[in-house]
Amino acid sequence: MFTRCPHCQTIYEPTAGQLAQGRGHLQCGVCNHEFDALEHLSEHPFAGHDPSSGADRLAESQHDAHEDRPTSPRQYDIFDLPVATPAFAMSPGEAKSGGAGWWFAVAVLTAIFLTQVLLAQRDALASDPMWRPLLLRSCELLGCDVVPWIAPQQIEVTSRDIRPHPSVPGALLVQLSFRNGAAFDQVWPQLELGMLDLSGKPLALRRFNAAEYLGRPPTNRVMARGLSVEATLEIADPGKQAIAYAFDFR
Repeated sequence: MFTRCPHCQTIYEPTAGQLAQGRGHLQCGVCNHEFDALEHLSEHPFAGHDPSSGADRLAESQHDAHEDRPTSPRQYDIFDLPVATPAFAMSPGEAKSGGAGWWFAVAVLTAIFLTQVLLAQRDALASDPMWRPLLLRSCELLGCDVVPWIAPQQIEVTSRDIRPHPSVPGALLVQLSFRNGAAFDQVWPQLELGMLDLSGKPLALRRFNAAEYLGRPPTNRVMARGLSVEATLEIADPGKQAIAYAFDFR
């Protein structure tokens, strides 16, 4: 097989292994021009050139300078003069590095792909404690939104008190303290209050939103991690049938 540098017209006779090593791209040892050898590949010598005459003198001139290097393809100059060993036949340390750019492109494409996957699955990943920190940092850079953390089971009740209302007859005053025990900020939960009879059967059940148990709308969109909250509720007294109260968050 023969190929020719389109820049200086130097002719080479590469092997299949050398073409595979450079992925079809060769670098001319005369003008250092990198070209697609497959585009200029021919099964026969190019017109006007005798491969044998250039090959003999090429082997003699390269014997001393390149005796430790891999066997290079025969090459022929348009003036039938021997030239230096082409760069694609040199060892990786001797030839100019062309692989760094290829690996850089692979790294960039991989990063873009992973970013697209991260953004496409961000709602699902937002609920995973392992992925959420990475997702938050990525969206800070990319300007995307992350759904607030929702973990009502990690809200901890620290104190509770239920007593007759001091100024409203037939009413109860409920005071409750709780904190966000999750590792992240989360949306304000609904507070569920259940009244139970002696057998544990629910007599009444009601859910309160944040504006109701705080007495005003919350100033922040989310409940910060570690934040302690004081809730106060005024409810009708269910009478002596209700002997227990249960609190939950939704």
